[in-house]
Parts: sequence; C-alpha cells; structure tokens
Amino acid sequence: MDRIRWGIIGCGDVTEVKSGPGFQKASNTALTVVMRRNRDLAADYANRHGVPEWTGDAETLAFSPNVDAIYIATPPDTHLALTELAAQAGKPILVEKPLANRLADAERMGEYCAERRVRLFCAFYRRALPRFLKIKDLLDTGAIGQPKSFKIMHAKAPPSEEEVGWRHAPGAGDGGIFMDMGSHAIDLTQFLLGHLTECRGIAKNISGQFDVPDEVTASFQTETGVTGTGEWVYHKHAHADRIHIEGEAGSLAFSVFDSEPVLLTSADGTRRIEADLPPHVHQPMIQAVTNAIATGASSPNDFSESIRTSRCLDTILCGCR
Repeated sequence: MDRIRWGIIGCGDVTEVKSGPGFQKASNTALTVVMRRNRDLAADYANRHGVPEWTGDAETLAFSPNVDAIYIATPPDTHLALTELAAQAGKPILVEKPLANRLADAERMGEYCAERRVRLFCAFYRRALPRFLKIKDLLDTGAIGQPKSFKIMHAKAPPSEEEVGWRHAPGAGDGGIFMDMGSHAIDLTQFLLGHLTECRGIAKNISGQFDVPDEVTASFQTETGVTGTGEWVYHKHAHADRIHIEGEAGSLAFSVFDSEPVLLTSADGTRRIEADLPPHVHQPMIQAVTNAIATGASSPNDFSESIRTSRCLDTILCGCR
C-alpha cells in the first residue's frame, strides 16, 4: 500500500488544527473522507480543508472504498459503537482518548477488534511529540539519576457559559475535565516512568455546578517502585499545569499542555530546555500510527498501552459514579 487514506468520523473542533491537517501533512497519508452528523458542517469542513468527500453518515464513511483507516474524533461515550462499526468494515482504527468513559466499554473495544484482527490505536499523542521524547531520553540516560517520585498538578478555572460542552455533561462527559485532560497526564506518566501497577483516588463534585467530578486526588506506584501523587482542580479560578519528577540526582519539571521550557535541575544547577510544540500536535502520532499500519510494527499508541490508562482512570473515578 503506497499510502494510507484516512477518514474522520466527527470532524469537530479537535480536527481543525490539532489533528485534521496532520493526516494531510504526514508522509504516505491522505485525508479522503470526513463525516459529521450535521451534513452542512461536514461539507463546510471538507471545503475549507480540501477534503475530496464528505458525508453525514458514519456507516457510509466506514465502508467507503476510498478509506483505508478511520480516525474516530467524537466524545468517548460514542467510541464503543463507532469502533465496532469501523471494525466491521475491517479498517484500522485510531480513536480519540480516552478509549471510552467506562473500562468495560474500553475492554470490549479491544476484544471486538481482536476478534476481527483489526488494529486499534488511541490518540494519546504526547507519546510521539518531540517535547516528551526529549524528556524520556533525559530520564532514560540518567539525567536525574533513578526516578523516585512524581507529582502531577492541573488546575483550570470553571468554564464560561460559552465554554460549557460535552465534557460537563453526564454521559458524554462522564468523568468531566479530568477524564478528558487528566487522562493525558496519567498516560504520559506511564510512557515516561513505566506502567502504573497501583492507582488509588478520590473524585468529587465540589462546586455542584455540573454533575461530573471537578476535583480529583490520586496516588500511584509504577512497576519499578516510583511513587506519585496527582491533583486535578476544576472549580477554582486558578491555573496549574505541571509534572515534577524527583530523582536521586536531580529533578525534571514540565507542563503537559503548554510549551514552557523543561526545567532540568541537578548538581550543576537548573537548565532550561526549549521544547516547543508543533503546529499540528497530532501529526507525529499520526505518522507513527500510519507507519505501524503500513508495516505491521508496534506503535506507542497501541491498545495494549492505552487500556492501562483506562484501568487507572476507572479505579480513580469508581467512587463518584
């Protein structure tokens, strides 16, 4: 196969800059069909982005002869049904993160694809970004010695009336902002420090504004004994975006969502390492997944990795459901 022709189910906001153009700019890829339930919006997206075909029907896209692989960019409560549809069509699948709102749905997605020998990937795109590959290299080459502990902190002000969306609604947004944004930090931690073997947490709704958790605290331990804590607060007018990793010979501090310099502290002092984000942050991941589809090689975004994050999320959130 000379190139992988992608179709997008759900060409909404995330596909405008973050992901959509990446399918057009990565090597050996093309974006050939887009789908959105609102046919006018699907047509508008196709016209603006130069996509040859559009449709308002997911099944039409899934079985299109002009689509080799499918990117599902819809809210997580729809992922199971759409993954089953794409697997029925025999197409490799890249699904937005997290895999699903509930662990049972995520596991069923993996089983369904395995039964049909269809590859399933999840869009935890930070695993392929040069910024975080640099951080992983610093850790793997001993820049701070053996990692001993880590702390995740993320805080975001409550949404304005215009910002309220599916992330704040039970069902589609089950798990709230934590499920959507916190999943990135938890998955990134596993990529950098090893699989999490212990996850415990408490998730609460403090503000009463929406029927989803807006404050989460958690504790973790990796397979190598690195311990960690996490705090996610979405009901105060505050901003925080930081992972701090403490090692035997120094520390690393960096943001998950912003492009601030990475801070490396050691006996030699503190060094600022510039590590900007590319304009289309999904593109390196799209390239990795496309290569994996074309060659049969593994990908850092394989289902076998992503399901570990789903298990951790489910454990943390189970007390508030």
